[in-house]
Amino acid sequence: MIAGALGPLIFLVSHEQIRTFKDLVRERTIKYAKHDVLEGRPRIQHTGRDLDTVTLTVVLERMFAFDPAPDIAINALLLVAELAAEQPLVLGANYFSLWFLEKASVKHIMYHQGMTWRATVDLSLIEYN
Repeated sequence: MIAGALGPLIFLVSHEQIRTFKDLVRERTIKYAKHDVLEGRPRIQHTGRDLDTVTLTVVLERMFAFDPAPDIAINALLLVAELAAEQPLVLGANYFSLWFLEKASVKHIMYHQGMTWRATVDLSLIEYN
């Protein structure tokens, strides 16, 4: 079952492989300017919003001995970050606009005979505008 996608990486769960996400957090920051006045308290002025950020953890797991899927997905995510190109984020049927992959942190949980069996990749995305 396909759960979404980040650029070329498709999130899916099947009996052959696990390539999904967890702990998705979307953050929006509103910006204000503070104006000092001669008498009294400062005044606040709404100046808009900052770019949204998203953090999520991608879970990768191989089910068969000769399945290179986790290593391919890790390399694809690192390449996406290196290319610095905006990528679409789709979760289920929802399109979450375009994002830059700002940071990718790979944690190899199970590594055997030169192949990743299980890994998590923490991603930090910043909104493209």
